Amino acid sequence: MRELLKNSSAYQVILADKKAGRLSHAYLIVCQDGEMHGEYLKIFAKLLSCDKDDYCDNCRVCRLIDDNASPDVTFYPKEGKLKTDAADELVRQSVVRPFELDKRVFVLKKVEDLAQYQNKLLKTLEEPPKNVHLLLSSKRPSAVLSTIKSRVKTVEVPLFSESLLLEAGKRRGYEGEKLNLSVALAGGKMGDLIRYYETNDLLDLKDLAVDVIVDMTTKTLPDYACKLKNASMSDFISVTKLLLDKLLLYKISGKDLGYGKLYQAAQKCRYGAIIAIIERLSRLEKSLNFNANSAMTIDSVLFALMEEKTKWQKL
Repeated sequence: MRELLKNSSAYQVILADKKAGRLSHAYLIVCQDGEMHGEYLKIFAKLLSCDKDDYCDNCRVCRLIDDNASPDVTFYPKEGKLKTDAADELVRQSVVRPFELDKRVFVLKKVEDLAQYQNKLLKTLEEPPKNVHLLLSSKRPSAVLSTIKSRVKTVEVPLFSESLLLEAGKRRGYEGEKLNLSVALAGGKMGDLIRYYETNDLLDLKDLAVDVIVDMTTKTLPDYACKLKNASMSDFISVTKLLLDKLLLYKISGKDLGYGKLYQAAQKCRYGAIIAIIERLSRLEKSLNFNANSAMTIDSVLFALMEEKTKWQKL
C-alpha cells in the first residue's frame, strides 16, 4: 500500500514538509476512496511519527501505530462513525504531553461525519498546543466547514491509474484475468480493486454478463433472471457496463481484444443500442442506492437490455 500511496501528491507534500522540518499542525487529506481512508491514514500517521525521513515500517513506533496501540497516536472514530464525543476527547487530550514521542498525532477519519460538531475542533486548530498534529480525512471536502479548511493544509490522494493499481494488486499476490477485470472495474480506487478481487464469483458474473449481452432472448430471459437471483446486482451492472464499453471499443478498433463471443456480437450490434443500454443501466444503478427491490432490479436490468437490443435490431 505504501508504494501505491507514494505516487500521491498528499504523500509527497507531507514527506517534503517533514524533511524540511516544517510539518503543518493539521492536514486535511482528501480521498474519494472511502474504503481506504483507515489504511491510508495509518501510513500518514507513521510518516509523521517515525524518526526516519521516510517512515521505516518496522520500528516500535510504526508497529504500535499498525496495532492502534501507540499512546501518542490516537485514531477516531474508535468504532462506527465520528461523533461529538470524539471531538471533545481530542480537545481534552491535545493538551496532554506526549508519552514516548516528541509529538502527539490525532487522526480523524471522514471528518464530514462530525457535521455540526466540526466547530468543536476550531480552537485546537486555531491555537494548536505545541507538538500536536491533526490528520483529518474527507471523501467530500464540500461537507467540511470553510472555517476548518482555512486552518489546515489540504492535500489529495487522487484516483490511481490502472497501471498503478495493477502493480499494487500484483504486490498483494493478485493475478490473472481476475486481477485485470478487478482493475478495470475499480475506477481508480484501491478499495474497490480489493473488493472486486475478493468477490468469489466475479469471473462467473462476467461470463454470465457476456451470455446475457450476446445470447439472451425474450424466451430465455426468465432463465437468466433465475441465474441472477443470488448475485449482487450492483456488481452485475458494473460488469455489464464494462463489457458494453468493450463492445464500443471493438466497433471502433475493429480488432478482437478478447472476451470471445463478445467480439462477434460487436459486428451485429449498433452503436445506438450499446449507448442506450449503458444509459439505462446507469439509471438503474442509481436506483439501487435507494434500496430498490432486488428482484425488480433484476427484471428491470434484463428487460432494459432486451428492449434496447430489439429496438435497434428493427431499425
